[in-house]
Amino acid sequence: MSYEKWRHLVAERTPAPVRNWVSAARLARLRQRNSSRSAQEVFSEVYAARQWGAGDDFDSGSGSRGDAALGYADIVRWLIEQSAGRSAVDIGCGDFRVASLFADALESYHGIDVVPDLVARNSALHGRPGVRFSVLDAATDELPPADICLVRQVLQHLSNDQITRILKRCGQYPLVLVTEHLPAPERTGEPNLDKAHGPDTRLDRGSWVDISRPPFDCAPVVEVLRVPAPTSQYADGEVLSTQLWRPLS
Repeated sequence: MSYEKWRHLVAERTPAPVRNWVSAARLARLRQRNSSRSAQEVFSEVYAARQWGAGDDFDSGSGSRGDAALGYADIVRWLIEQSAGRSAVDIGCGDFRVASLFADALESYHGIDVVPDLVARNSALHGRPGVRFSVLDAATDELPPADICLVRQVLQHLSNDQITRILKRCGQYPLVLVTEHLPAPERTGEPNLDKAHGPDTRLDRGSWVDISRPPFDCAPVVEVLRVPAPTSQYADGEVLSTQLWRPLS
């Protein structure tokens, strides 16, 4: 019997409360470890270990594919058309799989990420006139100008302090589109509980990021898209919610 089959068999025969306790302990150790490491170090490790997906050398996960990605691309195209926006900055651009669905509608697309190897890969494969990528940390670095700012399933992986600093920098943009993974209704607790930055989210505690609620209190904010999450992490009924924030209104 292989090691992987043995692990699977043990997991199947382990009582659910024990599995949950082990999972929670493992997550606590991960968060403690990441709290003392830089965002670049943490997320470079996430991609190197293929923690979000093993489809490619750099895989941003299931949220970058399927109906959820297509629905998001439609919303971005609608926003471009309605606002006459011609440029966008994409914070935490990841593998560019989602942005490739709408980048042609823009005169200028600028994807930024903290992972140097990912940015180099994107530049080599997808860089062209009107499409560029840069290594930037949105929580600490000056952000490039644009008509529209995109932040898709990024804040959910960050601490409240990092989110606060990013949102402050996003205040320069006329339109900010923020997408987050929300818990299933029966697991919904309090939004915006704090955590260390890392590959995990707040869903283990029934929490999520809502930029319109304390401590962020962004306004005006309106939800423009809600679709089923491609992969439920804890329970069926989880969704991806996209909010439109107009900081300059």
